[in-house]
Amino acid sequence: MKRIILISTFTALAFVGYSQDEDADTSRTFKHDIGLNAIGMLRALFNSDEIDAVTPYLISYNLDMGKTNFRLGIGPSFSSSTETHEGFSDSQNNTKIDLDARIGLGFDVIDQKRWVVRTGFDIIGGYHLDKTVDDTGFDKVTTENEEWNIGAGPFAQLIFRINDRISISTDAGLYFNHFNSRENELFENFPDFNNELSQTTGQKLEVFLPTSLFIHFHF
Repeated sequence: MKRIILISTFTALAFVGYSQDEDADTSRTFKHDIGLNAIGMLRALFNSDEIDAVTPYLISYNLDMGKTNFRLGIGPSFSSSTETHEGFSDSQNNTKIDLDARIGLGFDVIDQKRWVVRTGFDIIGGYHLDKTVDDTGFDKVTTENEEWNIGAGPFAQLIFRINDRISISTDAGLYFNHFNSRENELFENFPDFNNELSQTTGQKLEVFLPTSLFIHFHF
């Protein structure tokens, strides 16, 4: 479904761009742009759990230095919920925090009137926490799943200029990640029972497919 939305939106915006006066000025250069991940925001809005290697970055910033470009990206996510069992004092609170960030340098390898193909290199990092607190009335037991990662790798980006103020883009990345995750069980009233359930350290290769659509505003 997201791919259909992506293709439809990209086609519609491209049609709008081409339907404008062909002599319209698209050569004016702005050094800064802010990009919003339309597909990522739709996933967040509808609480989609579908996993298809969509880039996690919801907001991006780009500094244009001619044929060289500096870019930043950030993807914050937070949710919290509480479940109370009817007729009992027992309750369960769940908190999830996801924070992904990237910093990269890109180079324009193709720059036509409306189309730009850009390749480059990103450094990425992330922090993820899934915490559950069970209040039994006798004690509060916290289970934490915590993970951080850092990595790097190449990216490729396709950009379409609608006009000198607005453009759209999609990109793909291939990143090698080092990660560390651990799971802890913590007792508020009886800390002697605190326990590290597991700890994992490893590496993984992560692929972000060009299934996200960024809308960029230049200034």
